[in-house]
Amino acid sequence: MEIYCIRHGQTVANVENIKGLSDTVLTKPGIEQAEELVSHLNKEHIYPEIVITSPLVRAVQTAGIIAGQLDVPLEILPGLAARDLGALTGCDGVTFSEWMKKAGYDTRPAGGESLLDLERRVKAELAIIKERFSGHRVLIVIHNGLLRIFDHLFTGISAEEVMRRNYRACLLYRYSI
Repeated sequence: MEIYCIRHGQTVANVENIKGLSDTVLTKPGIEQAEELVSHLNKEHIYPEIVITSPLVRAVQTAGIIAGQLDVPLEILPGLAARDLGALTGCDGVTFSEWMKKAGYDTRPAGGESLLDLERRVKAELAIIKERFSGHRVLIVIHNGLLRIFDHLFTGISAEEVMRRNYRACLLYRYSI
């Protein structure tokens, strides 16, 4: 099954370099990124039949723009929420980057999730997506950490390498699952 994934559009927290906030909203450029993605999909002749999204505001806003312009259904899957950063929620990007340099794939921030925990959660949601949407063209709106998991699972990139990656807003990634 082929799926397309994007990271949500730019948010206020992205601009302020704050990590882990669940209620941050899109900026005007973030809205424009989502609108431009629809133009890109049309130019590339990629026509999703459904848009699936994380339940977090920034992802739902992005997905809503895309699904609305494409006139396709939108579905929210709770297990696609961003990684719970626990005690690191709301920290600045420098603090988070320093923590990530020391952390392993299975290291949890206090009260939060490791990337391994996130991987398990994502695998459960992918099983649902495969069962319900096999044979359909699916676009999924998710978060940086989840794109790390997708790259690790479906492109063979090592756990160590994906920990160093960051994904641009509204850039299209294609996976075979």
